[in-house]
Amino acid sequence: MPPRDAPTGAQLERTALAWARTSLALQGNGAILLLRHPPSLDQPLHTVLPAYALLLSLVAAVVGRRRSGRLLRERPESLSSGRAEALVVGIGVAVLAVLTTASLLLDG
Repeated sequence: MPPRDAPTGAQLERTALAWARTSLALQGNGAILLLRHPPSLDQPLHTVLPAYALLLSLVAAVVGRRRSGRLLRERPESLSSGRAEALVVGIGVAVLAVLTTASLLLDG
């Protein structure tokens, strides 16, 4: 049995939900970092990491909003793939993961 075509708009909805999930996960990461290690002057990484997670979540939310808006306004054939935006956010998430791991290892 051949696969059914997705209903119109399903791709747009999946894209918007994926960016929203990414943003929400980054906000949760920042909250967990704040709860585990409250910011302090003697440990600047404890202040920088939650702020970086929040900034990254805002970037993901803005990129997702822009991408969804462009998908609504333009024909899908004329749109770029969005790889650059995904790469920027992906690298940011990887940096956050490395810094979080380093913070946890240094704290013992």
